[in-house]
Amino acid sequence: MSKPRHKQEYLSHVTLMILGNNLDPQSVSRSLRLRPTQAWRQGEPKTRDLHSTYEWGGWKKALPNAQLTEQFARQLAFWVKALAGRAKAISKLSRAGNLCALNCYIGSSGTASIVIPPELQRAIAALGLELQLSFFAYDDGG
Repeated sequence: MSKPRHKQEYLSHVTLMILGNNLDPQSVSRSLRLRPTQAWRQGEPKTRDLHSTYEWGGWKKALPNAQLTEQFARQLAFWVKALAGRAKAISKLSRAGNLCALNCYIGSSGTASIVIPPELQRAIAALGLELQLSFFAYDDGG
């Protein structure tokens, strides 16, 4: 007999995001030694609406698929580990006037407890990243 599947309290997705008016996505990739999932320059046409342009430049890196089912704190820990040794590069991007953040979407069909341990909070702060939290409600069909 198989074990019943544990129902998660919430779903989460954490994206590394760098935004700025004069952002050069290739420069961000070189600085962080990472390839983006999505990148654009200020003034480029938006991919979904070709009649409008981006107001600022952007560089985003999504979680690998294997991380998508992990709990929120584990997703944050993934980024802390992936960005180890890159705090100076992030600081330089930030000093140039760019927003450097872990952009977090968290969804739940009800009340959820979300815990970020102090050591993880300190590690994110040491990287110089903002934590942007967006919460949404969804219907789980049950």
